[in-house]
Amino acid sequence: MIGEKGRIDVSDHYFLAFPVPQNIGQKLKKEADRIQSACVYRYWTDPGDYHVTYFFFGQTLSGQLQAVDAIMTDLAKETRPFVVTLSKISWFGKKDRPRVVYAGFFESGALDDLRRIGGRLLMERGFSIEKRPYHPHITLAKKWVSGNPFTNGAFHSDLSDLSWEMDRIVLYRVHPYEVPRYIPVKIFRFYGK
Repeated sequence: MIGEKGRIDVSDHYFLAFPVPQNIGQKLKKEADRIQSACVYRYWTDPGDYHVTYFFFGQTLSGQLQAVDAIMTDLAKETRPFVVTLSKISWFGKKDRPRVVYAGFFESGALDDLRRIGGRLLMERGFSIEKRPYHPHITLAKKWVSGNPFTNGAFHSDLSDLSWEMDRIVLYRVHPYEVPRYIPVKIFRFYGK
């Protein structure tokens, strides 16, 4: 957390993400409720925690957070806000018991470019970046327990009417036993022209 004199304190786990506007979160909550009527998951994301992960750091030291702060401050100055559009409800894992249920996005060149640029800048400062292809999404539920989410058409939801302007990235601190679980530490607003 950013403390006195702008210093960032040590904590366990941090990540950078794009926040989801409240009105979009309310609509996604309705979708999650519909899915919840057909299956059981150990964890349902609280609408206040909906986000689109940009980079997950895990356990992070103060010096690393200062580097993230500097990188993201500079990147935000050069980045213009851009519009993203959700596509549909989908899943990771096996179809008969998907381990993660999420809202996916239509491809966004601006989001992909920002991920590529941010990844390069972070790697230059010694951060390890996940090698898997970036698959932006909003997690609705994870850790399948039982039920069949396909019985009520849960994964056939068209979300293409849900768009918004991404105009910031937020550094979040993870508090796994609280709600909300993700506490904003610093907001990096986009100012590029």
